[in-house]
Amino acid sequence: MRNTNKYTKLYSGGTPIFIEDNIFEIIIPMEKTAQIQVRPEETNKEIPNTIIDLLETEPETTINAIAGTLGMSVGGVRYHINKMKKAGLIEHSGPTKKGKWIIHKHNK
Repeated sequence: MRNTNKYTKLYSGGTPIFIEDNIFEIIIPMEKTAQIQVRPEETNKEIPNTIIDLLETEPETTINAIAGTLGMSVGGVRYHINKMKKAGLIEHSGPTKKGKWIIHKHNK
């Protein structure tokens, strides 16, 4: 609790609000710039389309690069890539690090 108060003031300039009830709550104020940097969550239907868009523009990209661009875990990107591979939408041709992605169908 001590660190919450200390670091909230340091990073956001505000003071956290502690509410005790049946459920203990902490409200941490954030500056507008911090709120803008947090991207809205994409739905699972939007993520594959976003990945395909990235693969179209950069067919030599890697799963790690896609994860970094989208702010997702590598495992999360790999999950969507594998689903699209099984559906026949995409395939990877060539070696793992030097290959390229081929898109067969793009349904948005």
